Amino acid sequence: MPLLFRCAAVAGCLLIGYSTVEGSMLYDASLNTSASAQGFTLGQNPPSGGASTATFNSDYTRIDSSGATGEQIGYFSLNPFAPAITHPGMLTVDAASGFTLNFNLMIEEESHVHGGRAGFSIIILDDNSKGMEIGFWDDEVFVYHDDTTGSLFTKGESAVFDTTTGMIDYELQVLGSSYQLKANGSKILTGAVRDYTAFSGPIDPYEYENFIFWGDDTGSASSISRLGSMEILASVPEPGTMMVLGGLLAGALARRRQ
Repeated sequence: MPLLFRCAAVAGCLLIGYSTVEGSMLYDASLNTSASAQGFTLGQNPPSGGASTATFNSDYTRIDSSGATGEQIGYFSLNPFAPAITHPGMLTVDAASGFTLNFNLMIEEESHVHGGRAGFSIIILDDNSKGMEIGFWDDEVFVYHDDTTGSLFTKGESAVFDTTTGMIDYELQVLGSSYQLKANGSKILTGAVRDYTAFSGPIDPYEYENFIFWGDDTGSASSISRLGSMEILASVPEPGTMMVLGGLLAGALARRRQ
């Protein structure tokens, strides 16, 4: 094997072996406090007088927009009207180095008047505003297209899956340009990481960095959902590992020039 490739292989192993994982629990229902008290910002449209509700107990936060298809309600990791106000536990995440979002979720019911919209969604974006928006129906889970994988915010890859059977442990793993979504340990979706920055609107969360939203963000669907917990994990390469990597590659390149 040529020296350059041997060094690259060793460096890759070092990166895998010596990166650390930083974790942060963003919401834990067992604390019996609201998601707002734990760092999220609740947003509603209309801001007052609407029929949608968000309540909590020691098992979950329950968002109910079932009586108001035209309304939106959900939790933001940063305040959309004051983006400097962020969830204190939100980590810097980067698809290139990898991150994982774990969440415990049940959809009690969901309805939509548009075949490409979902009454409950989770958005996660990294430090380059790349990530995905996952839509949940009562019998299907899908990811919205960006303008490179299809028409912007149309229904992308999907899986027939019953989201109503109980509190389900989801694990969203993102690494490089791809992702996979697991439900109770079984892979149900895989595909390309998205870039929704082509969207423009009065409030444009798709430009945010290190951002999470969960709730009903469309006026074309509604749902009742229960979220029991949410945790973010970020892969962080050790500084020493990066120095070793640089030394290995520099040495290999020097040898090739001789």
